[in-house]
Amino acid sequence: MRKVKHRADGAFGKYKARLIARDFLQKLGVGLVFLKARLDTNIWLQLPPGIAFKDKDGKILKCAKLSRNLYGLRDSPINFNKELVRFITAAGFKQLECNKCIFFHLDQATKKFVLVGCEVDDLIITGNDAACIARFKRKLVDDYKVTDWERVASFLGVNMDYGLRCIGHRRQI
Repeated sequence: MRKVKHRADGAFGKYKARLIARDFLQKLGVGLVFLKARLDTNIWLQLPPGIAFKDKDGKILKCAKLSRNLYGLRDSPINFNKELVRFITAAGFKQLECNKCIFFHLDQATKKFVLVGCEVDDLIITGNDAACIARFKRKLVDDYKVTDWERVASFLGVNMDYGLRCIGHRRQI
């Protein structure tokens, strides 16, 4: 499946392509996770028409055992979330009790903080601790080969405008 991902202003953003698995043979409660999350069960994929692989003996194969995860499998979203929580907490962040999609890192001595907001496999990172943000991004690159660090134009349908300054009360964390 191929689609165009548009920016918040409606302009072309990028092409996205996905191979989507049909999970009608998957057992409830046994699943995969998106992208780099661990694959803990054997899943076989019937290849699309016109696609075939040859094994080392030259035999044509029409199905393949998945070694990575795919969108479209029943348990992928929840298992990806488990992997994401594992990764972010291992990086020294804590998960908010009131909103499990927000993680924070707070240095009590300097009052510097970093917030990570998650929506499925999209992350937004902000805070006033540039060194901590850089370490976290480096860990994302090292562990997941993340390369897309463009300035956020929108997140969850909220348009970002970097030209505006907020005026209001400051609350101490």
